[in-house]
Amino acid sequence: MVDWLALLGMKRTAEVVFQPIPGDLAKASPRQLHHEIFGKHWQDEAWHDALGVTAGLIDARLAGKMIEFLLTQNVNRSQFLKQHDYLEKAGLSHLLLAARCFAEVKDKTAIAQTSIRLRKTLQREVELEYPYPFDAELAATLVTTIAALWKDDPETLPWLKECFRFDYLSYIPTAAVQAIAQTWKDDPQTLPWLKTCAQFHESWAVQSAAVRELAQGWRDDPDVLPILESCVQFHQKWEVRSVAVQELARGWRNDFRILLWLKTYAQAHGEPRLRGTVLQELAQGWRTDLEVLAILKRACSDSEPVVRVVAVQELARGWRHSPEVLAMLKSYAQSNEHMYVRLVLQELARGWQDDPEVLAILKKHIQTGEDGAVRIVAIQELARGWRNDPETLTLIKNSIHTDERGLQHTVVQEIVRGWKDDPDTLLWLKKLAQSHEDRIAQIEAIKGIAQGWRNDPEILSWLKKLVQLDQRDWQNDFPSTTVVQEIARGWGDRLETLSWLKKLTQTRFWTVRSTAIRELAQGWKDDPKTLAILKRCVQFDEDSFVRNTAVRELARGWNDDPEALAIIKKHVQADQDKVMRHVVVEGLVRSKRKDLETLAIFKNLAQSDEDVFVKCEALQGMARGWRADPETLAILKKLAQFDEHGTVRCAAIDELVRGWNTASEMFELLCDRAQDDPFEPRHKWQENPRKAALKALVHYYVNHPQTWELLRDRAQNDPHEQVREYATKQLAELELIPSPFFSSL
Repeated sequence: MVDWLALLGMKRTAEVVFQPIPGDLAKASPRQLHHEIFGKHWQDEAWHDALGVTAGLIDARLAGKMIEFLLTQNVNRSQFLKQHDYLEKAGLSHLLLAARCFAEVKDKTAIAQTSIRLRKTLQREVELEYPYPFDAELAATLVTTIAALWKDDPETLPWLKECFRFDYLSYIPTAAVQAIAQTWKDDPQTLPWLKTCAQFHESWAVQSAAVRELAQGWRDDPDVLPILESCVQFHQKWEVRSVAVQELARGWRNDFRILLWLKTYAQAHGEPRLRGTVLQELAQGWRTDLEVLAILKRACSDSEPVVRVVAVQELARGWRHSPEVLAMLKSYAQSNEHMYVRLVLQELARGWQDDPEVLAILKKHIQTGEDGAVRIVAIQELARGWRNDPETLTLIKNSIHTDERGLQHTVVQEIVRGWKDDPDTLLWLKKLAQSHEDRIAQIEAIKGIAQGWRNDPEILSWLKKLVQLDQRDWQNDFPSTTVVQEIARGWGDRLETLSWLKKLTQTRFWTVRSTAIRELAQGWKDDPKTLAILKRCVQFDEDSFVRNTAVRELARGWNDDPEALAIIKKHVQADQDKVMRHVVVEGLVRSKRKDLETLAIFKNLAQSDEDVFVKCEALQGMARGWRADPETLAILKKLAQFDEHGTVRCAAIDELVRGWNTASEMFELLCDRAQDDPFEPRHKWQENPRKAALKALVHYYVNHPQTWELLRDRAQNDPHEQVREYATKQLAELELIPSPFFSSL
């Protein structure tokens, strides 16, 4: 057997393997590079730098073959999920390594076709963001990589600007703004474009990113400070105002007038979340100012919870050696306000671990606390800070039997994290997993075993037996679906897992079939049989939930396949299930298709579908994909004025101001809707179209005198309390930040 470590100049000492030298790797034969170097180590991030440099040292065509090899690899993305199922960088490690190798190649013209394939692959990943959304780091890395590698391609910049159309929950738009601002900083068109985005773009995420890039990259430009001033003063989204406040506080820290304004706003009755941002900037930027300490202490008793929480947090972190602060925290930790208590417990446990009273407070909350969220924090801090206390493990285990799923998840998570090496831990979890007395605890135990003992050779077969044994009704939170999901995500690199999932798509339990279909679609999209299985389930499965799952995955992952697209369009027009129609419309919107048939579907659904949410999704797809179509504006106006559903009228108003806020008739339309929309709320969560119109007027026409008149009128005379409160709050905000003060900065 060949010792590749020795051959390639690597040394082995105990269990530590030192990095190879790229120059040595480049001497290997093409076969060695393919099978022994790239083939064995592309998944090891510690090797990526060496592999990238090696690609630059070898012949360009050979490097192209290595890149093509990387493009064909599959990564089980479910193993690299963060909180809320956002995908982290390691989930696309093969593609990022391919891009790194391409960047190092000297003669890129020799691998022009590889360049095209690599670029299309990366762009397709960004456009689909399927099956998992990207976390901020992955989104920034992917988008910045595309911008840097293909900066000179005339199609790159327009493509990046198209990325702004992504959902506000995606990090892609923010990453695109950052990539454009930094990659094309010397382009004379970049600064004017950023200014326009910061002030007028329909997406608050894009505006926030543009504000940040302007403040950090063009601070000396005379227009930047007034733009920040305008955002703080008039923007309807607190997120944008918060970014502007942060940049003012950090970029103009030596200007005493900024400090004066921050102190004034922190003590005023403005937007609570914005006041929280102001308090954070004061505490972190002017910690030695005695007045700041006094402001924070007063804020601890503010009428707004979010302000109180920020004040307590900053006091705990910035004034840790103050006996007065410690006494305050102990008092708050035993109050009845759960959000307060959670935060204070964290700060006490991490900052005053040697104080015996802190341990007693944590134990009391675990044993007798009534609020589940507080008990979760207490368990987490006890497990991590007092692991060796003899009572800790017993206290945590005894907390497993509760009605709160989040608490049970925390118990299992902390026991696996802190006591995995204890032989009793696995036995305890297996007992829970096989007990049917507490279904939630059972499911959490299954997850804990699957994720904590993935390398145990006996666990996979043990989990599969659970699926075979469990034949209970779905209403009891079917644990078998959890097992299927954990096996698919934890053992997805095994061929036997793929064949096992395919068999499960035909089992008699519909919950298991549905889960198997979803995991196949999301984990094995490139397997040639996956698409065929989805099509079969859509057409022939007897259960509507299973059919919905299959159509959903087709719409999200295969909307570029002609046959799949035909199935999708058939269901969106003929299916009686409103959930199915909504899922399919969502998939069509994500596909960004520009064919006339899709436009006709959107127009029809937006005007005539019986379901409110289907109508909203369809009108958004029409507005954002076919802005230039002559009928789009007319349909949106009609919906904004005459649709029977207030939710649809709100959505139409939002899309009108996103795409046509400069149209001459838009101001009059918004004034009409703000005053005369007939909306009568049935539920508290429903958005009022009059409020939606007022928001648009404040955002786009704040300097128009009629906007102020309407705000005053609605504050006094609107029949709906939600609208009156909004108008009153906006008037107070606008009067609180007078323009002359900022103009003098």
